[in-house]
Amino acid sequence: MTAAVRDTAADTINRSQPLPKAPFGPHLTLGYGVAEGSAEVIQQASDQLRTHALPPLTVNEVHFIAALQDTKRGIFTWDTTSRVQLSNRPSGR
Repeated sequence: MTAAVRDTAADTINRSQPLPKAPFGPHLTLGYGVAEGSAEVIQQASDQLRTHALPPLTVNEVHFIAALQDTKRGIFTWDTTSRVQLSNRPSGR
């Protein structure tokens, strides 16, 4: 799936420049922390977190976004630039 999404980005929104190397594998972002302080302390605490096995996750749609970080307000905003439907199932919108 990662390769397919990157190929789509290269063919659409990144036509004028090559995509950078992927920094890590597929992931799901639950949130961003924006604050002054040590990331090491947060990383140490999160390294202690444990969970049970997660249920399967089905991805029906991928959204390409243009993200903007407002560091003064500590928030991210974004606009969806395009969507790629991966299945015939309707999204949860």
